[in-house]
Amino acid sequence: MRKTALAVTLISVLLITLFLVASVPILRAVSEAPQQQWSKNYLGTGGYAIQTYDGGYAIAGMNASMLFYPASERAPILVKTDSSGGVQWRKTFEDVGVAGINSVVQTKDGGFALSGSNIAPPIMSPVYSGWLIKTDDQGNVQWRKTFGPLQSCHVIQASDSGYVLVGTISNNVSSVDAVFVKTDPYGNILWDKTQTFSGDSSHVFPMDVVETDDGSYAVTGVWKDDFWLMKTDSNGNLLWNKTYDPVSTNNFLSFQSVSTTKDGGYILAGMQSGGVTLQNGTLVSQDGNFAWLVKADSQGNAQWSQKYLSSIMGFTSAVQTSDGGYVAVGAYNRQAWLVRTDASGNLFYNVSYGDKAENESSHASTVVLTSDGGFAVSGALNAYSPTSAEGFKITPFVGNDVWLAKFAPESGSSPVDTSPDNVFQSVPVVVASVSAVTVVSAVLLVYFKKRKRQA
Repeated sequence: MRKTALAVTLISVLLITLFLVASVPILRAVSEAPQQQWSKNYLGTGGYAIQTYDGGYAIAGMNASMLFYPASERAPILVKTDSSGGVQWRKTFEDVGVAGINSVVQTKDGGFALSGSNIAPPIMSPVYSGWLIKTDDQGNVQWRKTFGPLQSCHVIQASDSGYVLVGTISNNVSSVDAVFVKTDPYGNILWDKTQTFSGDSSHVFPMDVVETDDGSYAVTGVWKDDFWLMKTDSNGNLLWNKTYDPVSTNNFLSFQSVSTTKDGGYILAGMQSGGVTLQNGTLVSQDGNFAWLVKADSQGNAQWSQKYLSSIMGFTSAVQTSDGGYVAVGAYNRQAWLVRTDASGNLFYNVSYGDKAENESSHASTVVLTSDGGFAVSGALNAYSPTSAEGFKITPFVGNDVWLAKFAPESGSSPVDTSPDNVFQSVPVVVASVSAVTVVSAVLLVYFKKRKRQA
């Protein structure tokens, strides 16, 4: 009986050990650049992409260059593709005075919502207004709304099917305040908040917004030339407000995106702006130009920050991968740039895409996790960029500059649930240690063979 009890105890301990080992996520070092499964270019300029519920993609951009064509004749575009990047349909949304597009989301009913800003004359003192367009699943406009005088309008759909928009508005002291708008599912305003932070007249530029698990909102951007993160309740009332200056310099610091992380915190991606020296289109020196990742906890307290060499754009988008690390994108040396890190922001690899010709420029705008555990990157690839001698063009310039690339899942990555109520939420990776499983199995095998011989 004592031997039997001992055997049961031994087996129990080994099984518990096996369970515990198998339940601990293993963060593997990713040493190789990602495998690019395909890369596509589309007619237009710019490019913000999302993966759609059917496994395809939607890419929002413009029908003409924002730099070289009159605002009154520019219009946003939306391209819908299949899972391999093949075009299924393309829509152009004519709207006089469009200054640009800032974001696109797929709505719970399968349609899409796009946001951006309009600009109206006079040129020396333009009048801005934010806009929101809602379409069906084929890109046909169902309704459109304007919100003035709102600039750089970014949108998300809230869990109650309404919409949350953030942007900027000029105040009466020649500065800029943050504006925060919540609408119902049809774009009608429910509340409208302006954040001046106790009368502070500094410039406040919201660049992105995300809804948190508790129904609150986190808004990020720049305030007083520092990295900035604000948290509000579900009604837009300020809960806390944080700024970060990890370099303690006079450089301009701006977060471009915010995403939630598995621990309830945030990953913030942005740029530090200083000076660069280019020679024949190649970076030869830099002074304070870096891309940044900052990891914050649920209360906005910085847990770590990492900077990476960059030029011009820094990081524009970042997401947490299934292994707990991060992938971030932006621009480096006139190329689209992709950086992969571990859970503490330490670099695994970085790769660039696009030519470095004097009259061409590439950048990445967004990175999204895909349903197969990989990720997709969008932006502009080899877009026309005039030389100083050319100056600004006065004719429409439309090339195949909108870019979308799909990257294969890495070893150990998990599929992602892309259902309407759980879009792009990462699934924790549960990986058993092969060596530990082998040891436990061997011990059990030896024990049972010994018992068999004794019998």
